Amino acid sequence: VVAQDGALFPHLTIADNIGFGMPRSAEKRAEHIVELAYIVGLDKAILKRRPHELSGGQQQRVALARAMAMKPRLMLLDEPFSALDTGLRASMRKAVAELLEDAGITTILVTHDQAEALSFASQVAVMRDGLFSQVGTPRELYFQPRDRMVAEFLGDAIIVPAKIADGFAISPLGRIAVDITERRDVARIMLRPEQVVLKRTSREGMSGTPDMLFGEVTDSEFAGSVCTIAVRLLNSPDPPDAAAIGNTPLILRKTGMDVPEVGEIVRLTVTGKAHVFA
Repeated sequence: VVAQDGALFPHLTIADNIGFGMPRSAEKRAEHIVELAYIVGLDKAILKRRPHELSGGQQQRVALARAMAMKPRLMLLDEPFSALDTGLRASMRKAVAELLEDAGITTILVTHDQAEALSFASQVAVMRDGLFSQVGTPRELYFQPRDRMVAEFLGDAIIVPAKIADGFAISPLGRIAVDITERRDVARIMLRPEQVVLKRTSREGMSGTPDMLFGEVTDSEFAGSVCTIAVRLLNSPDPPDAAAIGNTPLILRKTGMDVPEVGEIVRLTVTGKAHVFA
């Protein structure tokens, strides 16, 4: 088990922490401790220090090495990266995933970080009220969630009413390809915000194009590499229950390099297929 805070023994050196579960009489014990430190990216000189002399990231690596010293068949990681800085968390997550895969250790990671779960695991389980809501690959759960709860738990989602026929949905966002072929007069479809592509235009550019979807940017929040913008639809089609979307703006995530300003008119197009909830 690798606990959230590392749970190192403060009175022991780093070497003794790593080798805590190893018999004192084990052959080449010291060499094995050095090897484990190297595997998790720790310098040999650190082995003589105490836990309080290490950074949070280094302490987590020590906890991981201590667990690996037991040569487990199963490892439980209990939110092991939550206390780390964003950049260190991402690099540690990648390093640990590669390390455990190379060692062939089956690992259960408990986390509330959706990106962490999707990037770390080969299989993801979403739990609700003590039961599994859905289990599958990261891609399956992200693009084909079983219900609205799973969809919104794993990331931002655009969910609108629609009518389904011949593999397409007629919705407030226009005619969109979907991932089923059966006919449904009443359905709910889901898109991820990154599936909606924006292109700048003008109100004059809206004339004579009834099949195209246009919107006005009502809010823009700059956050560096990824920005959040709100777009109010201007010429949404009128399928049954279209009032469910009304004037509620779409919340989209876009790169900060060329994000539209508030008040600009944009044309919206959808890439890929929408997912139809069962």
